Amino acid sequence: MKTVARILVTVVPMCLFVTTVSSHAGAVRRFPSLIFNHLHSSYTVAPYEPPCSLCHLRGSTGSGTADTPFALSMKARGLSASDNASVDTALDAMVRDSVDSDGDGTPDIQEIENDTDPNSPANVSLSGDVGPNAGCGGGQKSNSGGGAPAAAAGLLFTALLGAFRRRSRSD
Repeated sequence: MKTVARILVTVVPMCLFVTTVSSHAGAVRRFPSLIFNHLHSSYTVAPYEPPCSLCHLRGSTGSGTADTPFALSMKARGLSASDNASVDTALDAMVRDSVDSDGDGTPDIQEIENDTDPNSPANVSLSGDVGPNAGCGGGQKSNSGGGAPAAAAGLLFTALLGAFRRRSRSD
């Protein structure tokens, strides 16, 4: 029984940590739709949800990967991964400050409204960038396989099964 208790003391906090970390990462997933909702009425082209590449480089959408010039400008104006309301605050500050992250003479928000990439001085379409199949959103496939909570439950189950097998062998 001591083995089971030892495993529970070790594995349960680890499972809770994995589940908690994954829930914070999930908040970022909504950022493209929050940007869309904030700006859609001012688009000069057909409204679209920005792809993950607006903020993330090379298809990497994990925690701490929002490193494009646009993302850094948003962070400098209050964007926080754990606060959805900070998207509106940062976008309003970007408009107020006429931020031009790529230095092409067109403010970032105007570029998004015109379907051009605020991270590139070339007139590259932003809505044509599909981005990764899982990550922050932008009309992409979502991963509905259970994610970290399912992994945490599997880890707990495996640890308990191992403990009961060891216990039954020693009896």
